[in-house]
Amino acid sequence: MSSTGHLAIGFAAKKYTQDISLPILLIAAYSIDLLYFIFIGLKMETYAFNPWSHSLGMALLWSGLGALIFYLFRHNKKQALIIGLLVFSH
Repeated sequence: MSSTGHLAIGFAAKKYTQDISLPILLIAAYSIDLLYFIFIGLKMETYAFNPWSHSLGMALLWSGLGALIFYLFRHNKKQALIIGLLVFSH
């Protein structure tokens, strides 16, 4: 998905939750790409092989972790689910 696509999903999520700030929604939508650049910098991934950030299994793990962290701060299941779905939307 292009960078514009990630932005679009983040902006679209704002319709479903007015209580989460737009920067948080956009960061959630971009979080797997942010992890990708961290793992590239740590030489855990290469540009052609990126199992830690972009594999299906890790996307599920990152989504669950994002939702859990958000839930621990806000104690709102619906908002945590939206954050998890945004992370997974990658």
